[in-house]
Amino acid sequence: MATVTREQILERVAGFGPLQNVFLVAEDNDTLGLPVVWYPEIGLRYVIIENDDLAQAVYEYLRFEAKVRRFRSERQVSEAIYKEKWEGWNTCEDYRRTRQAMEEPAKIGK
Repeated sequence: MATVTREQILERVAGFGPLQNVFLVAEDNDTLGLPVVWYPEIGLRYVIIENDDLAQAVYEYLRFEAKVRRFRSERQVSEAIYKEKWEGWNTCEDYRRTRQAMEEPAKIGK
């Protein structure tokens, strides 16, 4: 197992932006969760870390040290976004694309 330094972990986490916009999605406490980041201008994005050791270390840092909020599924995250009206929830690119896609069939049907 390769060694991951604390500096590598902190550098990767810093690249996510503010920790209040970083979350973990994991089905249960024993599952290695995926980090997700909420970007108010863009929407929700998963973070994929291809180095397994670094991925594990970042997950553990986010879960045990930073204590970021955890969700069981992407659906739970989405529900929280709309229910809690996170910054950018109704103006981010994801929202606008979804809204436009829903409006297109209505325009065609007229």
